[in-house]
Amino acid sequence: MLEALLLLFGMLAAAAIGGRESESKDEEETYESYEKIRVYPKERRATRYYNGKREDYYY
Repeated sequence: MLEALLLLFGMLAAAAIGGRESESKDEEETYESYEKIRVYPKERRATRYYNGKREDYYY
């Protein structure tokens, strides 16, 4: 379970770092991304919602 949570937090950190590198002062970004992660410990499942897509992770 701990490994799955670390994997999910690692993905969040990578997405945050990647988003910052692409920004520039001359370029205006009109695209908004939305990310939400829900963890279901009893089912040993985590669900990631990102830009209208759903990904399930089982641990």
